[in-house]
Amino acid sequence: MSDEEVRDIKSVVAIDCTWFQTKKMIESLTIDADGKTDPNLKFIKLGKNYKTTFWRYQHNSSNCLATGEAIYYFFKELEERSENKKDFENLEHILFFYAVQFYKIFKHYSEVDVRGGKNRKFFQGLKKVKQD
Repeated sequence: MSDEEVRDIKSVVAIDCTWFQTKKMIESLTIDADGKTDPNLKFIKLGKNYKTTFWRYQHNSSNCLATGEAIYYFFKELEERSENKKDFENLEHILFFYAVQFYKIFKHYSEVDVRGGKNRKFFQGLKKVKQD
């Protein structure tokens, strides 16, 4: 997007679904009853390839971000192009709940694993994220 197009952004919608559901979700949002695409909708692709740190095992590429990560990186890229950096002072706050959720899930699965539960997929996902 040009700098002018970026400045003209009034609102952003993030789709929060699994990667398997993405195509259908986008179709349901963009195609009306007559099968036409809404010309007012624009899709944004992040300018860089980011690696996910999401803790669940990924069947797709490690470039498939979690919603919180995508929102964070979207605003980081806006910040890079912005003249007023003060608008973006607290971006790390976006990741706060992401980190809290990770802590809760990791703690839960660690405790269950110690008691003899099988959480190999969770820990495989963590191992894969660390390797990437």
